[in-house]
Amino acid sequence: MLDSSQSMERFLASVERRAFRMAQIATNSTDDALDIVLEAMLSLVKRCGAKPEEDWKPLFYRILVNSIGVWYGRTRVRDRWRRWRGAVGSAMVGG
Repeated sequence: MLDSSQSMERFLASVERRAFRMAQIATNSTDDALDIVLEAMLSLVKRCGAKPEEDWKPLFYRILVNSIGVWYGRTRVRDRWRRWRGAVGSAMVGG
């Protein structure tokens, strides 16, 4: 019989490719996708490792989708900030 850490490792190995592809398509970035998947996996282990194994898959994908949503929010704010700074900087130089 497998202990819980071996079961979790086996589970994470079974979802890593699909999770990475989902994040890569969503972000259009390999680096961001890797970060998101790693964050989702760590979150699952920390928060849900003690839950029954049959609950891991839906929990993991919920965490992954939420992590992608957080990434979109951060990206949107960062892009707005950069546009604002660019507009302010060009107004100060031109004005």
